[in-house]
Amino acid sequence: MIGGTKEVTLACMSGQGSVQTMELLAKAYYEQHGMYVGSLVFPGSRSKSTPVVSYLKVSSRPVAAISANYEPSEVVVFWDGLLRVVEKAAHPVVTEAISRLRRGLLLVNSASAPADLLPLPWNFEGTLATVDASEIARRHLGRNPPPVGVTLLGASLAITRALELERVLRLVRERFPGTVGEANVAAAQEASERVQVLQGVVSARGQVHIPLAPKAPEALPEWYPLDKETMPGFRQGSPYIWRDEVPICEDTKCLCKHTCLSEAMCPDNTGFIVRAGIEGARQGYRIDVDYCRGCRICVEVCVYSALQMVPEKEAIARGYEGITVEPYLGKQPSRRA
Repeated sequence: MIGGTKEVTLACMSGQGSVQTMELLAKAYYEQHGMYVGSLVFPGSRSKSTPVVSYLKVSSRPVAAISANYEPSEVVVFWDGLLRVVEKAAHPVVTEAISRLRRGLLLVNSASAPADLLPLPWNFEGTLATVDASEIARRHLGRNPPPVGVTLLGASLAITRALELERVLRLVRERFPGTVGEANVAAAQEASERVQVLQGVVSARGQVHIPLAPKAPEALPEWYPLDKETMPGFRQGSPYIWRDEVPICEDTKCLCKHTCLSEAMCPDNTGFIVRAGIEGARQGYRIDVDYCRGCRICVEVCVYSALQMVPEKEAIARGYEGITVEPYLGKQPSRRA
């Protein structure tokens, strides 16, 4: 059993095989480590040449809600051209998904050596690896362009050792029976031997995916343009969401003994119950302000009406500590587990 929660992000173009790769990883983590798994695919089924991002969460505890990965420890890029997408911020979802990797492993399908990809266009520390998965998969599978997911999976496991390669290859054979499965297995094995690894990478180029908030005007119009360059609120989340209110809990009304419906219904897994350490009350609802969209779902479903939406500016002005996760990190298990 591996403790805690691990987030793995796979970024590819449609048809490159990230969804099947994510399924194989999920099965392997469950089978080998008995871990809970959760997954999300954006944007779902699309035509060729469209970016697809697959998010996988594996945890030692039940995954309460499925959302995009906020703190991935591993990102696999199925086409090195997506790094240019990040540099130009040309696709918000791809840019966000890849550049959220601040520490961990970045594996890129590329014919280049890892050092040739530096500097990366965002802040990153950790291990950078490359493997020419396209060439390997094309040769073994006889397809052009080939799906490269299983090939990259072999390279990834050669670095992380998080799963037994032979176990995963057995799952590959079950998923793709016959000659197709054997060809994928051969490609994964070759990639595990040919992957190039550069450790101790420190690349500081700025936080490309987080828009700089402008100086807040005294008043905003009723309709505000969904422009990631001018949008305040939701500082580290999706650039398509604009927030001006956050939920605040009146702790004396927070009375649910077991399951918190607001916590369970939060679409971004950012709200959570604190059941100890609150002065004057036995529990209360808190949100991580960096990721809250301000969607107010938690307020609508709160059983005892303990939550209310308050203008973010007002909440900050009166020093309400409950809108951030930091004071409670030592008292409450991670909300993302």
